[in-house]
Amino acid sequence: MAGKKTSKSVVSRRYAVALFESAVAAKDVKAVEKDMEGLKNLLAEAPLLQKAFANPVIAKQEISAVLKDIFKKIKVSKVTEQFIEALNENTRLNILSDIASAFEAIATDARGEIKVDITSAAKLKKDDLKKVKDAVSEITGKKVQTNEIVDKDILGGLIVKMGSTMVDGSLSGKLDRMKLYLKNSEAS
Repeated sequence: MAGKKTSKSVVSRRYAVALFESAVAAKDVKAVEKDMEGLKNLLAEAPLLQKAFANPVIAKQEISAVLKDIFKKIKVSKVTEQFIEALNENTRLNILSDIASAFEAIATDARGEIKVDITSAAKLKKDDLKKVKDAVSEITGKKVQTNEIVDKDILGGLIVKMGSTMVDGSLSGKLDRMKLYLKNSEAS
């Protein structure tokens, strides 16, 4: 199963790179990024649409008609429209959300930015948030965009997630590691 997921992410990234290159050539990266975010949100809100895109029994022509209706309602750029039609022709609409996420990461990286999720037990003060952003910026050499998440279950401290890297400095994480250490030392 892990191989299938890896393969899916590799394919998604390849499509995202192709879309990014097309958007750059058309000087339309910002619009395409907005389109892809909108489509990703639409799929998250309409799981039946995602299931239809993944269903091989539904004819490409039927899906194409649905796509045309969607494009009329949400107004996407020509680059995005052509790309989505190509995905339909190649029977790849089932990975559209993954492609949208990969595109977002590529576009963010191309701007010299990094998106970071910062989880804390309570809302951070502006000064504390700035310190975290500055530290991440110093480490990565990139401008930091933050997504603050408040989760009382972490008890205290922070969890900082950048892409696939996570630094768990939360009190709950430390307690979990301590429990594991104590459990392992009892077994020895």
